Amino acid sequence: CQLDFFSQGSLVASRSLVLDPDGSFSLDQPVAPGLYDVAVKASHWLNSVNVAVQVIAGQPLMLVSGRNGDIDGDNSVTVFDYGILSDYFDRSSADSDWTALGDNGFRPADADLDGDGSVSVFDYGILSDSFDLSGD
Repeated sequence: CQLDFFSQGSLVASRSLVLDPDGSFSLDQPVAPGLYDVAVKASHWLNSVNVAVQVIAGQPLMLVSGRNGDIDGDNSVTVFDYGILSDYFDRSSADSDWTALGDNGFRPADADLDGDGSVSVFDYGILSDSFDLSGD
C-alpha cells in the first residue's frame, strides 16, 4: 500500500507499507503532526484521497481506502480489468504460473481480488460491485 501525504497541494511524504490481513496497518515512520490530505493506493484498489486528516503524535490514523477491482492499475474498473480476470479464471496458487507474467502483462495472482489464493466467481463479484468506478 502506498500513502502519499500532501500539505497545501504539495507532496510532503510518501510511505509504503504492508497491510495486515484485516486491512489495518501501522505507520513506522510517521510524518510530523499536522493536517494533511492523504492519498491511499493499494494493489488492485482504486486510489482514495482522505481530505484534512489530522496527524497527532502517538495516535493511529483512520483512513478510508478506495474500492477493490482495479487489476490493471489505471485507477478505473473497466472491461480491461474484466478481461484480465477472465484470462485467469479458475487459476489458483497451486498452479506453477501463479506469479509468472502472462502474455497480457499480468500474473494470475493479480486477478485474485479477494486474496484467497484462487481466481473465482467471488473475484468477479468484487469487480462487478466496482465496475465503471474510478478513483480520486
